[in-house]
Amino acid sequence: ADPNISQGVGLRVFDLAPTRSPDKQWVAFASNRDGNWEIYIGSADGTYQQRVTYNTVAIDTDPMWSPTGDFIVYESARDGNWELYMVNVLSGEEIRLTDNPANDVNPFWSPDGTKLLFQSDRDGFWQIYEFNVGTLETTLLSDGSGDDHDPQYSNDGTQILFRSYRD
Repeated sequence: ADPNISQGVGLRVFDLAPTRSPDKQWVAFASNRDGNWEIYIGSADGTYQQRVTYNTVAIDTDPMWSPTGDFIVYESARDGNWELYMVNVLSGEEIRLTDNPANDVNPFWSPDGTKLLFQSDRDGFWQIYEFNVGTLETTLLSDGSGDDHDPQYSNDGTQILFRSYRD
């Protein structure tokens, strides 16, 4: 099988940040193949690729497939700063999740798909926040004692792992 499952080819064409669907049949990734960074999906065997986002004014990147397989969350700079968006894989409907003058990046789904972790510099430091997909509420989780990055839930969702510059 061709190891290039995203099938990106050409001078200065890059495919980045792959994430696998829960059924392992699809991969979402960011690519600049159409002249702007957009989100794409492709079959795991490399036989099919499709563009998912159609934002021609800014970067869409860092996709992450939901545990249910219905949604892909990603970050976009289309509003002048980084915000989190979610796209329904079946309908193509995009939903803006965060709306803050600061930057919201590095989304990570909870194991049950009801919440997202992300990092934001809205309080001066990079801090970890949790976003409830059902209520659209955001909760600060970090304590503000240093810059915190790259949050992830444990496999059972009871703990959060992140990188910190506290010391």
